[in-house]
Formats: sequence, C-alpha cells, structure tokens
Amino acid sequence: FSGLLSALWAVFNVILHSFYYTRKLTWLSKRVRKVYRAEGERLLGIIEITEQEKMGHHTFSAQIFEAAQHKMAQEINSLQVGKIFSWKKVRVPTVSAVVILLLILLAYASFPGLTQNTFKRWSVPFASVERATLTEILNDETKSFNVLKNESNTIRFSLAASSRRKPNYAELIQSNEAKFHLVSTLNGGIYEFNIPPQSEDFSFELIVGDYRKEFSVQSVNRPRLEVLSSMVKFPEYLSLIPQKLDSLDNQIEVPENSEITFQGKANRKLSQILITDSTSRYAVNPSSKDFVLKLPKIKEDKRYLLHIIDHFGFSQREPVNVFLKMQKDLPPVVNLDPLIDTSPVLLFETRKISFRIKDDFGLKECSLICNIFRGEKKIKGLEIIRENFSEIEEKNFELSLPFDPSLFSLEDGDVVTLIASAVDYFPLRQPTLSKPLKLQIIGPEKHAEMIRNRIDGVIAEIAEIARNQEAVQFETLSAEENVRKSTEQQLNSKESVEINNLKNDQSDLAKRLNSSARNGSDIINEASKNPIFDPETLKDFASSLSEIKETSSGSMRESENKLSAAATSNSSEASQSMMQSVESQERALEELRKVLAKFSEQLDRLEARTLAQRLKKLEKTEKKLSMKLVSIMPSSVGKLPSQLDNQNLSSFYEMEKTQTQVSADADEVKKEISRYHERTQKAQYGKVSQLMEEAKVKKGLSDVALRIKKNISFQALENLDYWESSFEEWSKLLDQESPGGDSQGESGEGKDMTEYILSLLKMRKIQSDILFKTKTLDQESFRGNKEVWSLSLKDQQDTLMIDLTDTQISIAEEALNPLFDDAHMEMSKSSDQLSKQTFDEETQAAQKESKDIISDLINLLLEGQGQGQGSKDNESLTAMEFLMMQMGKEAAGTGQGNSPVPGNTGGGSSQGGSVDQVTKSLRGSTLTPPKNDSSSKGSSSVTPSIAPEFQEAMEKYFKAIED
Repeated sequence: FSGLLSALWAVFNVILHSFYYTRKLTWLSKRVRKVYRAEGERLLGIIEITEQEKMGHHTFSAQIFEAAQHKMAQEINSLQVGKIFSWKKVRVPTVSAVVILLLILLAYASFPGLTQNTFKRWSVPFASVERATLTEILNDETKSFNVLKNESNTIRFSLAASSRRKPNYAELIQSNEAKFHLVSTLNGGIYEFNIPPQSEDFSFELIVGDYRKEFSVQSVNRPRLEVLSSMVKFPEYLSLIPQKLDSLDNQIEVPENSEITFQGKANRKLSQILITDSTSRYAVNPSSKDFVLKLPKIKEDKRYLLHIIDHFGFSQREPVNVFLKMQKDLPPVVNLDPLIDTSPVLLFETRKISFRIKDDFGLKECSLICNIFRGEKKIKGLEIIRENFSEIEEKNFELSLPFDPSLFSLEDGDVVTLIASAVDYFPLRQPTLSKPLKLQIIGPEKHAEMIRNRIDGVIAEIAEIARNQEAVQFETLSAEENVRKSTEQQLNSKESVEINNLKNDQSDLAKRLNSSARNGSDIINEASKNPIFDPETLKDFASSLSEIKETSSGSMRESENKLSAAATSNSSEASQSMMQSVESQERALEELRKVLAKFSEQLDRLEARTLAQRLKKLEKTEKKLSMKLVSIMPSSVGKLPSQLDNQNLSSFYEMEKTQTQVSADADEVKKEISRYHERTQKAQYGKVSQLMEEAKVKKGLSDVALRIKKNISFQALENLDYWESSFEEWSKLLDQESPGGDSQGESGEGKDMTEYILSLLKMRKIQSDILFKTKTLDQESFRGNKEVWSLSLKDQQDTLMIDLTDTQISIAEEALNPLFDDAHMEMSKSSDQLSKQTFDEETQAAQKESKDIISDLINLLLEGQGQGQGSKDNESLTAMEFLMMQMGKEAAGTGQGNSPVPGNTGGGSSQGGSVDQVTKSLRGSTLTPPKNDSSSKGSSSVTPSIAPEFQEAMEKYFKAIED
C-alpha cells in the first residue's frame, strides 16, 4: 500500500510540475528569483501588477509599466535558462525511471504471472486479488484445516513442482495467542509440522520464503459408530424371516451360507467404509452418516475389522471388531428325559414318557414310534404321535406320551420300545432317532416279587449297619476303658483322635441308616401301585421305616453328640460321656433288632401273599391258553403239525413256549412254598406243597406243552382245564392261611380312615392320568387309534366311578355325600363325552373338576384324622408321605378315628398317591378274564361218539363255537 502511495505521489508531482506549474507565471517568477534575485523580483512584480490590472484595481502609470515590461523582456532574454531549470536534476530521475522501466520489462519477461499479479494488485488495490509469490504451495486454495481434539496432529505442506523458489525452511506461527512457533525443514518437497494437542479452535500463519498465508484450524473429535447391526438372511431351506442382530463389538452366530448385510450409523458424515479380514476387503463410499454394506455368503468363521473414515479424513482410534461365527446346521438332538422312570411298568400303571428334542435352527417335525414284542416276536409297530412345526419356529420341544399298557392290549412279559425321531429343515437329511426306550411290562405278581427282593436288600443293609453299630460299640467300650485307666487328667492326642474317629464312624452309620430309610420309602411308594400290597401291609412297612428314621436321628445322633463332647473334655468327663454314648448305642441296637424282627415278619406275610397271587397268575395263564386253543381248533383239529398252515403253526409254537414257561414258573413256586413251610411251619403251605409234589407239577405241565406241540388238542385242552382248577384250589388254600377282609360300614368314633384316604389318593392319580391321556387325544399330532383309546378311557372312567361309589358307601359319612355326588356327576360327564370321542375343553374340564373334588375329599379326611395341612400342602401328597404322616401322628400319641367333617380346606391337586382299595375291582375287570361256566353234563348226550375223557373238553369247544 505504501508503494502505491509513493507511485501516486510521483505521478501527481509529474503532472503538477509538467502541466500546472508551467502555466503559472508566479511559480515561474519564483523559480527565476531563486537563481537571479533582482531579475526575479522585478519579474514577479510585473506579473503581480499585470494581475491587478486584469482585475481593474491598478493605480500605477501605464507608461512607466510598459517601460518596465520592455526592460524586463530584454533582461529575460539575457538570463541563462539552464541555470533556472537545471537538466542535471532531471537526468538522475529520468535515468532511474528508465532503469526501473527496464527492470520492469525484464521482470515481466522473466515472471509474467508475478508481474501481472503485481499490476492487478496495484491497479485494483481494494480488490481481493491473491498475492502471487515465487514460492508455490500445492492446494493453495485451502483456507482451513481440521485436527483431532486433544491429540498430536501432523499438518503437511507440499511445494508445487512449478515453484520458482524452494526455501529450505518453513515457519508455522499460531497467530491468536502465539502458543507455538514451529519450524520445518524441507524434506522431499514437503514441510511437516507436528501440532501439539489442542482443545480449542485456532489459526496460524505459514511463512515459506515469500509465501505467507493464514489458515484457520478446527479441533474435532474422532468419528464413532453409534449403531451397527447385521441383517441376516438365512438359507432358503430354513424358511426363516431375516433377523436383525446387534453387531457392535459382538460375536454373532449365523448358519452356513447365510447372507450378511451390515447396517450402521456414525456420529457424522462418512466418506468411506472399509471392512477387511485376513483374505479380502470390501469398501463403500456412503457420503452420509448411514451406510449399508453387503457381504458374500458365510462359509467359515470370519473376523472382520470395520474401519470408518469421515469427511475430514479421520478414522476411529481402533477399528470395530465383528466376529461372525459360522454355525453348522447340526442334526436335531433327541434324548430321553433323564427323570423318566425306566423300571418295569405295571399292567395297569400310567407312566409319563418324555423325550426332549432340540435343534439349533428349528424343527420341521418329530414323531414317536412304538414297537411291541411278545417273546422274540414283534407283534405290533405303530406311530403314536407326529408333530409338524411348519407354521411355527420350534427349537425345543418336549414329546410326551401317557403310556398305559391297557391302551395297547399288552400282557405280562411284553416288551415295548419307544423311539422318538426328529427332522430339521436341512435338505435330504435323514431323521435323528433317540436311543430306544425299552420298557418291560410286568404283572402284579412279578412286580410284588421284585418289590420283595428290593425290600430284602434294604433289610440286608440295615442288618449290616446293625453289625457295624456293634463294632463301634465295642470300640467305644475299649476306648473308654483306656481313658479310664489313664493317669493323665487330660486326653492325649492319640485318645482324642480315636474318639473323633468313633464319632465320625457313628455319624456315617446314622447317615447310612437314614439313606436306607429313604430307599425303603421309595420302594414302598413304588409298591403302593400294586394291589397285592394292601393298605395294612403298606402301613406296617411305613411304620418300620419310621422307626428306622427315629433311630437314625435319635439314639445314633445322641451317641455321636456324646462322643463329640468326650473328644473335647478331660479324662474323667470323657469317660462319662463315652459310657453315655455306649448306652445310646445299645438303645440303637435294640431298636434295630426290633425293626429287623418286624421286617422279617412283614416279609413273610408279603411272601405268603405273593405266593398265592403267583398261583392265581398261573391259573389265569392256563385259562388263557385253554381259550386260545379252543379258538383255533376248528382249523387245526385232526391235523398233523406238518399239515398246519403258518398262522396255526405260529400259534401252536407260541402256546407251547408259554406252557413251557408255566411249567418252570410252577416248579419254582412249588419250591418256594416248600421252603416257606419249612421256615414258618404253616399247615396250609405244607398241604399245598404236598399236593403240588403229588401232582408232579413240572412233568405234568411239560406234558401239556408236548401235546400242544403235537396238536393233540383235546388231551391238551383237558389237561389245561385240570391245571387251571388245581392252581385255583391251591391259591384258595393259601388264602385261607391268612384270611383278611374289609371292615366296611364302620362309622363314628374309632373309624380308621387310612384305607379310604389311600383309595382316594389312588383315584386322584387315576383321574389325573385320564386327564393327561385325554389331552393327548385332543392333540392334532396324535396318530394312534382314537376309537380304541376313547373306549379304554371310558372304561377306566366308568370303573373309577364305581370305585368312588364303593368308597362312599364304605365311609358312610353323610357330610361327605354332596362332594362324592358332585365328583360322580363330573365323572359321568367325562364318560359321556369320551363315548362320543369328544376330547375338547369341556371333557377336560369335567375331568379336572372331578380330580379337584377328590382332592377336597382327601383334605377333609386328613383334617378328620388330625393331619390337615391345607390343600396346597396336600396337592401332591403320595401314599408313602401319607403313611409317614400317620406314623408321626401315632408317635406323638394322637388318636385316630375322628369322624371327618367338612372344614375350611379345599382346592384341588394335579397329582395323587398310589395304593387303594379300588384295585380289587380293577383286578377283577382288568387282570382276570371272566370265567366261563362249564357246560352241564347233560350235553354229553349230544355227542355220544366222543370218549368220556374228552367229553368236558368238547363241551367247552362247542360252547366257544356257539359264542
């Protein structure tokens, strides 16, 4: 700007002196006066007079003025103009001007752009014309920078290739508060400045040679991802809708061949998104805060690094890690519920069978297949349940079945295998099968024998504990004697250790005894399912188990506490405590001896009852064989075995095999009856043993099997009838040895409600099972024979109604009759619905209501027995728990037999106990086929040609044909 002013001043003076002053006579006169003073004064005076004359104010003589002018003109001609206007003064500026002009022309020739820029800036001083310099910086149009807040940053400036000057140094000066002054050396055409951390915006001036420019700087934070999600498109075969998953620093699992699309949002506009892994990279340029990036199908585990770059060119401090775990579509897993009881199933028991099925991406369908084997032959295979999940996504499923042997017409000795299968959506994958669940069907006689053997094992364990208790008692006496004879007042370390060991042994014995009692309780609870175990038998065993628990928690624990006190006492007190411990041990031994004696008597009674039942079972088997033989005689009589067709031949083979087994079982029963007689000397058992010996049981029954094999049907039929009647007679003789019966109709004070409560517990369990089976029938997935199941459930419901009525009559309490009537009405509704094969909510509601009413009856009877605990506590009461409650009440001296009256306890239950009186009717309707009366002797006249020894067999044969 100063140069511009100087130039203007110079031009102004040139114009002023060249055009203005040269026309001013006064100025010229003064210039003359400076050299020629006298002449100049006279010339100045003449000029002033002349100007006054022009203004009309002259006062001088005209002649004199003209003379003066004439004289002045002569003098001027004699003056030396060169002295007045010296050319030396003009020559230096002129030469300078010429030199400057030449320099300007040279500069223009050398730097035309720079010269033009200078001219423009001088000519238009107030226009925003950038100053051109010899030093040129790339991207000179940039006016501002962005740096990361509170971080060290690097700013680089590059010299342009066309730069005429390349200074070795550059300076960067913060202009606002002069906080830093940075100097950078030229390195490869680049000046690099390391800016210290800044928290606020600032500006700086860059000086590079003749280049000067000011820049503004904005401090910004690093960009960050606010949202990152993965849109997973599953393989088509899964038929799953796409799923959106949060992927911000997370691991996500996706099926193989899934398509992943990343969707994200940053806190500011982005210029680039880059995703890399070990082998590939993918990039997009979103130019916005939001971005979408699609990846190829996932075929293996991937670890992606997601880099974001904002429009400032900054990235995150660390890339985002995204772990994609490729999850193979594994086959479904099908396992049996680990809590399922796999022990033999009673013929009239209902057991819940559950399989747990799960799949990683969803099940397509599952099914339950049942195979039934009789002997070595598979007699039936059927699919019971098939569940389809095409409309719902199901990853975990419980496949349940109320398994009731009666619904499948099973017999004692049959074997059932249940196999669950599951299929997922993976193409062409074969079904996954569970391990076969093998269930042995067992009749009440074998079940009772199994229970007896298990109880025998518990007794053996208790006897072993008693022997160990005797050993501990002996060791305690020995240790006490040593302590008593010791002269030391305090126990030494050896004595203390010995006493502590005795205490630990005593504690272990108490725990073992308590464990044995728990095992016994489980066995009795299992026994309560079997009608052979009547309430009195169950009560006796429960009483013995209760005494065992009392011994464990009483005498044995007392002995343990005394030994514990002895271990920390002085010698005298220790001796006394140990003797007290010995007394407690003696009481425990005495209690165990009494319990073992009671167990022995109870087992004898149980064995006696079991032997009679086993004879009855043999009787039923012979009767069944007789009926089967009669049914096939029309197509087999008179033929040799080689002439029989395959169906009859197979039937004869099965009957022969069954009869051979009867022979072996009967011989075993005979031996056991003989041993029982030798041990108990009961007369009836001796008599039956003698009769069986005289009848040559094993040989006689084996001969029948041989006749069946040879198709000597009439002789075999007569022999079967003989053995049927013999087994019936022998079982009645054994029943006479230990007669028992029900004392029905008692009322008022002194009535023991134990048997009735047990009956109601069993009824509640049966009603709950009927409800479970009805729900199964109501499912669309059920594939069994609904008609057969419906008729069977109706029969069970009808039988339960009869049993409920019998119990109502036996209790004979007027206050309870309305509840009994309501339960009977709901059961009747259920039976009517089942007869129509209707399994809807109405049917289930009637069944549930009847079950709840039975629960109310149980609660009321418990209150009448002084054991009411509220409906909630009694909802899942089992027979064994009830019997243990009875034992506890008797131990506390509480009397039985309070007449039950309605109380405030109500509500229902979903589970029940096990044993009841109604099994007598169940045994009659389910286990024992109805006996056909023998035809009268008079029918012999119709068939006079038949030999007398075959007459009775033929009568049965013809009667079967007529039926």
